[in-house]
Amino acid sequence: ADGRHLVFNLHFGSDTEVAMAPVEGGECTILTRNALNDFRPAFTPDGQRILFEAVSRHDRTNVSAALASIPRPRL
Repeated sequence: ADGRHLVFNLHFGSDTEVAMAPVEGGECTILTRNALNDFRPAFTPDGQRILFEAVSRHDRTNVSAALASIPRPRL
């Protein structure tokens, strides 16, 4: 949203979390740490929050998903 940071996914085995890092390089900050898989992060148009899809897979046919958001950290 500000052109200085990216939000993206990090994969830890079967777990996927949301992270943020400066575009020009630097330290990556993990923003979510939970039992869900968090996908498709994006800044809200005003840049104040990060939206993502939180998915829980109970088995191959039973999947729960929700749109979630977190406040954008000031890095």
